[in-house]
Amino acid sequence: MAFISPLQDFPVELLCEIFHYYSATECPYSSRDISDIDEIKVVASRAEYQRTPRWLAVLLVCRTWYSVAIRHQPLWTRLDFNSAQLTKFFLARAGSRPLDVAAFLPPNPNLDAIRLVLAEFQRIRTLLLFACDPDDLISILESYRFTSAPMLEMIMLNPDFSTSQEFDDDPTIDVDESPDDSHHVLLGPMPRLQSLYAGGLRLSHMISARPDAYPCLRHLRVDGNWNFFLDISLKWFPSELQKFTRLESLVLEIGLPEPFEEESDESEDEGGSEDQSHEDEELHVRLPEKAVKRTFKLPDTLTMLEIIDDVAQIDVFFQYIDILPSLMLRLKIWLNRGPLNVRATRLHRLCSRIPVDTEAPLAVLAVHGMWHYMGWEGYVRHSLYGNDLGRCRLNIKLEDSESSMYALFARALTHGLDLRSTMCLIFERLGPLDASEFFSIFQPAENVREIRIGPRTLRQVLTMVSAFPALWPALDAVTVRMSCQYPNRDWSLLTEALQSRKRQGMGIQSLQILLNAWPHPHEALYGELMLLRRFVPTVIILTKSPILQLGN
Repeated sequence: MAFISPLQDFPVELLCEIFHYYSATECPYSSRDISDIDEIKVVASRAEYQRTPRWLAVLLVCRTWYSVAIRHQPLWTRLDFNSAQLTKFFLARAGSRPLDVAAFLPPNPNLDAIRLVLAEFQRIRTLLLFACDPDDLISILESYRFTSAPMLEMIMLNPDFSTSQEFDDDPTIDVDESPDDSHHVLLGPMPRLQSLYAGGLRLSHMISARPDAYPCLRHLRVDGNWNFFLDISLKWFPSELQKFTRLESLVLEIGLPEPFEEESDESEDEGGSEDQSHEDEELHVRLPEKAVKRTFKLPDTLTMLEIIDDVAQIDVFFQYIDILPSLMLRLKIWLNRGPLNVRATRLHRLCSRIPVDTEAPLAVLAVHGMWHYMGWEGYVRHSLYGNDLGRCRLNIKLEDSESSMYALFARALTHGLDLRSTMCLIFERLGPLDASEFFSIFQPAENVREIRIGPRTLRQVLTMVSAFPALWPALDAVTVRMSCQYPNRDWSLLTEALQSRKRQGMGIQSLQILLNAWPHPHEALYGELMLLRRFVPTVIILTKSPILQLGN
């Protein structure tokens, strides 16, 4: 019989690992990952974020465990609760180690615990502060206005995370008020800061982007605050970004600076219609009258740029920057304001600024929904795995309440992007398009070699393939995913499309069919396989349940 060591006889190193694991698995967020901010914003107001940590139960197991835990300083460096007594207990045992701090302040909060922590300001490594009222953040941070933060590596500040939806209707809040330095906090140097998240409409009263104070900044996210970049206009914003010489990711959610008055004559007026002028006044973005005299390169270190904003703001910003081919671009573009033709023109123009060349091809374009498009630089025929597509270059989402305008905006996007090097189109979902709209939208991808069709778009796309054999003259491969919900209809459509292309002298050379399940006898699949081979030399049919592969 194997000997089982009593709990109190475990090696100290093993006990410390157990305690660390228990503590880490209980933490409802990762204080080291700025990408968790969306999850934090959703659930931050829940009680478990400020409760007493359950992992403290290890102190009650036995005297040995208590002794090891009390002496192990790394266990006591994360403070994310609102008990002043417990905070004193943790600080006493953390020694001089760096601290990870999180506080979620409800209305009329008790600030005793967070004040105790901030008294150790120069030891803080991560600082996450969320509050319903920005005055609460100001009151606890104002004492540290010019204090240096030599250990701080990540900071997240959001002074209105739970009430931001109410600001539009609150007449007491002037979000356009020009802040000055007297309202600011945290102006001291942060030489080790790597990640900065700044959220909330009134955050400009607390912290601003200063490259000289953050020489090591790698990740910057600005959420809902267009005044974050103080005294920097949209024209000079790219040049200011260049000063962040180590910046790797930049997320701007309603975070682009507003253009100044004098910028209205810096670039080209396209159209000059009365409707266009009206839209510009409404959005506070003037279409420039002359060609842009100078564009700026974003930092060479930047690998990901995400922007969530109105099409007018993004359009003007893109006119001032050179987008690097190595950049992963994520855009969520609002298209719900202004005349339709102006919105479509802006969307087309900003998409045309996205570089596509031999160094940065857009080999695969996926249509994931009426308003969602993704692009990759790699292509492998009949690929079953996303990793085969290489680096994702584009992730574009369009936001508009008028679904009837889908064709107009989809055409502006595909005609703006350079799709001449696109080898594969993936159709997961499509909007209500007639035949002429479908042809107009996807005709720019004239060199497509393969199309991949999901079950929700199978009927629509195959009908177009049959109706327009000349749509993609180089097309020689088709990948189809079927749900088997309508097997007779789907097989008939597929056969008709393949037959139509062969009749036109543009036959498909390779066909792959993926079935999630096949409840019928296998002999039926062999029959379909033989029929399809009349029109396609190479046919492969794969099923998951049961696992089966037929074909050559």
